[in-house]
Amino acid sequence: MARVRKPGTLNDKQGSFFERRWLVLLILVATALIPRGIMLSSVAGDEFFADPVMDSQVYDDWAWTIVSGEYHGQAELYLNGSYYMGPLYAYFLVAVYSVFGHSVLAACILGVLIGVGTVLLVHGAARRLYGPKVGFFAGLVAALYPALFFYDAALLMSNLLVFLTALMLYLIVVGQERDRWYHWLGAGLCIGLYALGRANILLFAPVLALWVFFAWWKKPAGKSFRERLRERWRPGLRRAVLLTLGVLLLVAPATIHNAVVGGEFVPVTANGGINFYIGNNELATGEYVNPSWIDVKHDPGGLSYVQGRLGERVSYGEASRWWSARAGEWIAENPGRWLGLMATKALYFAHRHEIMQVANIHVILGWETPSLFFGVLFSLALAAFVWDSQRRRRMGAWWLFALVYALSIIIFFVTARYRLPFVVAAIPPAVWGAGELVRRLRAGGKSLVKALALLVPLLVVTNLPLDWLGFELVGNEAALANNRGTIYLESGNLGLAADEFERGIRANPKLYPLYTNLGIVELRRGYLTLAEDNFERALSLYPDPKAMINLGGLLLEQGRDGDPAKLVEARPYLERAVELVPGNPRAANNLAVLHLVRGEYTRAAEVLESGLHYNPEDQQLLFALGHLYATELDRPDEAVALLERFLETRPWSNLHNVALRKLEELG
Repeated sequence: MARVRKPGTLNDKQGSFFERRWLVLLILVATALIPRGIMLSSVAGDEFFADPVMDSQVYDDWAWTIVSGEYHGQAELYLNGSYYMGPLYAYFLVAVYSVFGHSVLAACILGVLIGVGTVLLVHGAARRLYGPKVGFFAGLVAALYPALFFYDAALLMSNLLVFLTALMLYLIVVGQERDRWYHWLGAGLCIGLYALGRANILLFAPVLALWVFFAWWKKPAGKSFRERLRERWRPGLRRAVLLTLGVLLLVAPATIHNAVVGGEFVPVTANGGINFYIGNNELATGEYVNPSWIDVKHDPGGLSYVQGRLGERVSYGEASRWWSARAGEWIAENPGRWLGLMATKALYFAHRHEIMQVANIHVILGWETPSLFFGVLFSLALAAFVWDSQRRRRMGAWWLFALVYALSIIIFFVTARYRLPFVVAAIPPAVWGAGELVRRLRAGGKSLVKALALLVPLLVVTNLPLDWLGFELVGNEAALANNRGTIYLESGNLGLAADEFERGIRANPKLYPLYTNLGIVELRRGYLTLAEDNFERALSLYPDPKAMINLGGLLLEQGRDGDPAKLVEARPYLERAVELVPGNPRAANNLAVLHLVRGEYTRAAEVLESGLHYNPEDQQLLFALGHLYATELDRPDEAVALLERFLETRPWSNLHNVALRKLEELG
């Protein structure tokens, strides 16, 4: 008697290679380890590996501060108040550093092993859904997919989030088959843990809760909705409660932390507002383009800027709500442009192009993953949804995750590493879709015509060069050059910084921050004419407050050196800069100096007082205002109070000695 094939499998022969579980697993593990090991060995010897920069530096400083008990880098900005960045990866590093010491290599090795775990989970889920053959090839694709092994070797939380996505989807598939309590609790824990890294996953939680409550993966069996509800509501409620409990067990501690430490209600992190604004404003392109007037390294969340606009101190949560409101206002005033922007971001999400959000690993290697695969993966997965009606109900939660997750990225901005959780969801159906396409190619006829009518347009749209479609991106090369140049600039390597900014300008001559930053380099090298030219070129592209502050400061110094006309030129730049970024201490100080040079002491004091209101611990403002009170405005008591506050600031400088002498004079 002929063997009955199990539903949902392909034509896998009994005893075939694909049925040999341990051999398949060994091959997948080895295949996954090879590219990840090569990638890790490529970055491990670089200076930026042991001493990371950008997001990796934040997590490293944050974790080592907790382990060592002493502040490192900018960790204080993230440990005081509500969580601005998700704490997941920082506390992962805390666990690693507590065991292995301050070892970035140990963290990255564990990241590679977690990446191998992701490969096995993708294989396991695909095997259950489509059979051993698709399961093997899905695991193989996950093992060799460039963006996955690229970020598995990085000091970033991407590999944790991808692993949690794969584990959640696997538990859903198994839960639909076996319906044990731990499947739904485990899926909820995955969502909650993921949310501690990036909270957008919480949008999927209520969708999944409804799915498991109604058990929509089960066939109606001829019963009405009311009859099915009467039968299923008790087990459905149990599933939904377990799922919700899993989410809350991990999200609630973060919410409590924010309430106790930050004094406000922030469910997980307070960066949603500024990220929403970055993706939805008059300059938004669909990529991550940080406003140049916000120093995200020293002022995460743009607190100083928001405080300057509001005229009062704000928390991370309040700043986040302010940014959300600004984005909402722009959307309300420009609904047509916003819809066009959303369509652009949807295309970017589906397109093969890998949009770089520059991170430590990009700085080391100098490149993003090749733009060859995602468009094909997306097209085949979407084709599988259309072609595979047999599994559509069984895979309903899988497809809902893909849809909700894609929307949760598109409403903000699109980057390569933000798409990675979608990749693990797309691989199994895409592999099945590739096999189905081969079958239809062999069969020919109408089924082939229908398949090509769907797939060819998808492949064209997702793979044509974006400039052919009329879209202009900042570009990976320009973005990387700007970030590498900034790192060199901060370290004092002006020659390499200039080279990077010039390379970025060649790649994208419309990117105004490159001119501003190159102007700063030329200013520090003493090439004042070149500096002025670059600041003016930046301002010809966009009214960049950073360029205004630097150009106004340059003209101010030339005016103080004996050219009064330069003081006249400097004034509109400095006044406009203070208007645009009233919380910026350098803008306030430069404008105050201009008033001092012109003998306008009361105006200078007003500017410094305003700047100090938003930056009460700023060294330069404390000293300048205290010294002005003592020397020009005859306000000795206030001068003493300010200079004493200044003496408590660090690092110590020669101005501290000047302040001590002034305090002695004041008695």
